[in-house]
Amino acid sequence: RQPYVASGDWKRLDRSIREYEPEKAFKAGRDGLKVIRSLIRFAPQYLKKGGYLLLEIGFGQKEAVLSLFGREWEAIDAVNDLAGTPRVIYARRK
Repeated sequence: RQPYVASGDWKRLDRSIREYEPEKAFKAGRDGLKVIRSLIRFAPQYLKKGGYLLLEIGFGQKEAVLSLFGREWEAIDAVNDLAGTPRVIYARRK
């Protein structure tokens, strides 16, 4: 799991998360994408061709995350959680 919550959204998370989970495990900069940007940027250096990158995302982040993938990626899509919310983005390295 990587952090994906925007700094401003931390206080809106459920109390069970805020009181029992460390902030640094969730907060990822102003828009919540700081770590995701880094992972997408550097993952091609570590993945073999055909390897997959899977990213957990927060509510409303799907389009922003999809826009971060460049030409070195293919088969990019999202998987919804049980509530129907996009929760995981996956992409295959070309």
